[in-house]
Parts: sequence; structure tokens; C-alpha cells
Amino acid sequence: MSAYFRLRQRAMARRFWGYALPSVMAMLVSGAYYLVDGIFVGHYVGAAGLAGINLVYPVIMVLIGLAAMIAMGAATAISFQQGARNLALARQALVSALWLLLILGTVAPLLLHHWHTDILQALGMAPGTDTWQQASDYLTWIGGGTLLLASNLAVPYLLRNDGRPRLAMVLVSGGALLNILLNYIMVGRLGLGLTGTAQATLLSEAMVSLLGLGYFFTRHARLRLTWRQLVPRFPAMPGLLFTGLPSLIAQFNLGLLLLLHNSQLMVHGSVKDLAG
Repeated sequence: MSAYFRLRQRAMARRFWGYALPSVMAMLVSGAYYLVDGIFVGHYVGAAGLAGINLVYPVIMVLIGLAAMIAMGAATAISFQQGARNLALARQALVSALWLLLILGTVAPLLLHHWHTDILQALGMAPGTDTWQQASDYLTWIGGGTLLLASNLAVPYLLRNDGRPRLAMVLVSGGALLNILLNYIMVGRLGLGLTGTAQATLLSEAMVSLLGLGYFFTRHARLRLTWRQLVPRFPAMPGLLFTGLPSLIAQFNLGLLLLLHNSQLMVHGSVKDLAG
């Protein structure tokens, strides 16, 4: 092998690991948000709180799946257009993703609010119980903050496509640390229960979302945006959603499995079994 190809191979390996390691770390840390919620709820709220989170988590997984569908569809389109050196179409895909996130963040809370009681009953909870109230509080806040949840999930994908995997890792890690601190204050010290842990998660996601998406309006972004470029192009949006559809299906399948699992525990187990 010639010296040129050895140097080329080393450069490609450095670039690969430069993207892979921060990306893996960001995904691991991102998944820790709800793990942290569970830890604080288990310590300071108890079995009813953990059971409430577990019962409504299939709904949250669907929201995560919808956000992942947008993020993966946009990331794929942006990568394809950047590879073709067509930055205009790559920027258009980014703008479409932002509009889709806004639509999801607007429509989902309205639907969840309208069907709030029906959803809780469909999940097998008895009205008036402590578990019902805990689950209702958590679903109200997390569902109402769908825009923050979705943006927080999309930020790492979009930043990596702009050549900033380390920035994505730093932002997500910072959000996770803030989530721990806020959970300690709002759940451990103030005793706000599941309302507090949901608020802590949303505040952390808000920080990541604002800083991550705000980056694209700075001179450091390759796909730098201006307010004039934020014009929606609706014909391009179905293609993004179709590309990201497998991510939604994967989350939906997991959510359905968890829903069936919970339904059996409601019949054959107790609140402590659901919490476990």
C-alpha cells in the first residue's frame, strides 16, 4: 500500500471515530433523561409515581418516534444533498425539519389535551387513584412540551450533519447534568412530584433546543439560516417523513410491547410490580 493510501486511510479513520464516538455518547446521554426521572421519582415519590411514568411511557414513546421520524428523515436528506454539494437543497431540508417540529409541537399537545382522560383510561388506570393523578400530571406536562421534547431529540442529528458532533455531545451532556440538578431541586427539595420531574426535563430540553437550533443562525454553521429563508415548502415534507418512517415504527413497536406488558401487570400484579 502506498504512503498516499495509508495517509488517506488514517484520515478517514480519524474522521469516522471523530463522528462515531461523540454520536454514541450523545445518544447514551440523551437516553438517560428519563432514567434520571425514574431515579428521582423512585426515591422521592414512590411506587405510585414510578407506576404512573411507566403507564404513560408508551404515549411518550410514540411522541419520541414522531420526533425521530422527522430528525432521521431530515438528517438523511441533508446528508444526501451535502454529498451532492447542493447546499441550497440541504438547507431546504433543514428548514422543512424545523417546520415539521413546530407542527408536531403544536398539534400533539392539542390532541393529548382533548383525549387526555380517554388515553389514561385506555392505559388501564382507574380514575381517582394516586397512580392516575401522578400519570395525569406527568402526561400533561411532557405532552404539552412536545415541541421541546422533539427539538431536543432532533438537535444532535442536525448538528452532526452540520459537522458538529462534539457540539451535539456537549449540549446533550450539559442538558443531562442540568436535568439532574433540576430534578434534585424540584423533586428532592421542593417535593413537586411528577410535575416537578416533568418540568425539570422540559427545562433541560429547552436549553438544548434553544442553543442547538440557535447555532444554525450563527456564522459558525455550514447550513447557516436567516429569517428570510424560513419559508415552508410543504411538497418536500412528505418525503422527509417517509424516509424517517422506520424510526417511528421502531418506537411504536416498543411502545406497544410496553403497553401490553403493563396491561398484564395491571391484571396480575400490583402498583409495585408496575413500578418495577
